[in-house]
Amino acid sequence: MFFGIVSFLVGVALSTILHELGHGIAAYVLYKGDIKICIGSYLENARFITLKLGRLHIHLTRNPFKWSKGFCRVSTNNSWLKDCIYIFAGPFVNIIILIVSTLVLTRPETHGLVKYTALSLVIASLIVVFKNLIPNGSPIILDEFRYTYNDGQQLKQLLQIRKIYPQITKIPRLVNSNELNKAITLFESLPERNNNHQVLRLGMSLYFQSKQFDQSIELFNDFKKTKRLKSEDYGLCGLCYSWQNNHLQAIELYDQSILLNYHNLSSRINRGYTYNILGRYDEAIEDFNMSINAGLYLAYSFSNRGLSKLKKGFEKEGMEDIQKALEIEPDCSYALKNLGIHEIDKKKYEKALAYFEKAKQVDPNTHQIDDLILETTSLLNS
Repeated sequence: MFFGIVSFLVGVALSTILHELGHGIAAYVLYKGDIKICIGSYLENARFITLKLGRLHIHLTRNPFKWSKGFCRVSTNNSWLKDCIYIFAGPFVNIIILIVSTLVLTRPETHGLVKYTALSLVIASLIVVFKNLIPNGSPIILDEFRYTYNDGQQLKQLLQIRKIYPQITKIPRLVNSNELNKAITLFESLPERNNNHQVLRLGMSLYFQSKQFDQSIELFNDFKKTKRLKSEDYGLCGLCYSWQNNHLQAIELYDQSILLNYHNLSSRINRGYTYNILGRYDEAIEDFNMSINAGLYLAYSFSNRGLSKLKKGFEKEGMEDIQKALEIEPDCSYALKNLGIHEIDKKKYEKALAYFEKAKQVDPNTHQIDDLILETTSLLNS
């Protein structure tokens, strides 16, 4: 029994590693640039042992019992067919292992250790194939700013955008080059933008990034009439309302986002931030605790949980949280902003203004920073 369990665990780990190597080798042949394979964690900031084979970088967590999950990421892609081959290469390796293991298992002369090993590989390969090839719309979080989907969902998305693939892949490159207006113009020229949920989500994101919040909300409402919305859609629309200072409407959308996906940390920290604005500090602390425990959005979460504690009168604990945020990210604009808010509460307006100006220097897009600078300047002059 013990040997069977060990064989199964080894089989799952081996199937996962070979699956990701399938992606990696295909990417090595098809693409230029580096290929990153992570085994044992979906988080890119996890602690790994790293092996470098030319452009192929393989990262293994120190705990082999976690090697049942992994992902492969490439730095370039520019061909619909190549993308399809690259994505299918992982499951294809598992299918080959499944066929070979089944043939070995069904041979009459197979016995003992070989039979156990073959059986373990058959079961493990079946699990890995079905886990990856059946489309799953729930995103796999890679770090605070990146996410991906399983192979089946990625293939499904590629099929949906086949006719407009060149334009769709050009838009992120324009965004990365700070040519947001060109990206929006290209999006608005797409003939199928209102009939494709992937394209609609892209448009919502583009309008949000360009601070055209009404247009993003309009796309969300159109999308809501005809499609099944995901947690991320409600979260993004909630963020639009937050930037418009419509905080009660934002809370409703964050609630719906979290109802669809309890572990949507992005919606949780945005809801926590909004709770702080509304003075609901205990609820804010609960949301920030979730992201801190998950090890994501740490600087942002510590800085804003610190503000919650300061507002509740727990100065020592609040300052400790903000200092942790600054240790993680020395130029965390929200930590600086919250220190300024604390100085305003103590009526030390000059110190507050210095913190706000530094926060703006670090990140001019820090939420409400211009309003806080104007308010503090007015208090100093009054």
